[in-house]
Amino acid sequence: MKKVLVASAIAAVMGGTSIAQAESTLTGSLRYGINANDDSVTLQNYGSRIKYDGSNDAGVFGKLELRLADSRNGTVVNRHYSVGMGGDWGKVSLGVQDAAFDMVGDRNLSWWNGGFGLPGTAEANGGIRFDKSMGNVSLAISAFMNGTTTDDVDVADVALLYAADALTVGAAVQSNVGGDGSKTALHAGYKFDGGQVRATIGNTEAEFNGAAGDTAGLNLQAAFGNVYGWYGQTEVDGSNQTATHIGLGYTQSLSDRALIWYELFSSDPDDGSDAVTSLNAALKFDF
Repeated sequence: MKKVLVASAIAAVMGGTSIAQAESTLTGSLRYGINANDDSVTLQNYGSRIKYDGSNDAGVFGKLELRLADSRNGTVVNRHYSVGMGGDWGKVSLGVQDAAFDMVGDRNLSWWNGGFGLPGTAEANGGIRFDKSMGNVSLAISAFMNGTTTDDVDVADVALLYAADALTVGAAVQSNVGGDGSKTALHAGYKFDGGQVRATIGNTEAEFNGAAGDTAGLNLQAAFGNVYGWYGQTEVDGSNQTATHIGLGYTQSLSDRALIWYELFSSDPDDGSDAVTSLNAALKFDF
């Protein structure tokens, strides 16, 4: 019955579309550079991608993002593809896409290594998401029905984000419907002349992902001009360990479509092993 109701709701939203003029854009970002750490120096791909966005006058839209492989003849990853409809009431999208939780739990200033400590989520199959902007407030609700459990809905979440002038405040919660437990995130940010600061805290209950204990995360970020930095930590109940991650980055603009980013960071798992220091330097070209 629940599957029938969900299908009926989707059909009601998607139905009645007339033929309309379509617009589309094809863009991409090539990102390649060096990674040097205590043990090795390598050249690697830093998330190079191709993106397609399309829409028409009837409010129907589609999005496709392919992540390019790290090696010749490697597998191209379907990172995001979705279709949907929108209007004054908001928009609904279906497909492989970001969870609503990420509107709050995945807000990073860094290019590559600054998200440490946050209970973010990856794109997932079978997702339906609703988005609505109400002045300074953005609402997102999503559910993922990917068939990994016997429940119709495996994961569901909701997020609210307030952004006005210099201040940003947000909260999100995600529930493991197919099992037990939940995870939460709270975010606050403030912009000032020449820079900004951000703070995000999160908690993931052990039942959510079968961990040894509840996981608490903290991520602090700051940017001043082209320089940015972050500090993140993660602590699991009962482990007596607090993993930390600290970094400093710089963005060098070469043109309106090209830049180089540099990130120097150190990760300490606090498990008796040595901390690892690494350097990323990557050239990014957009088209």
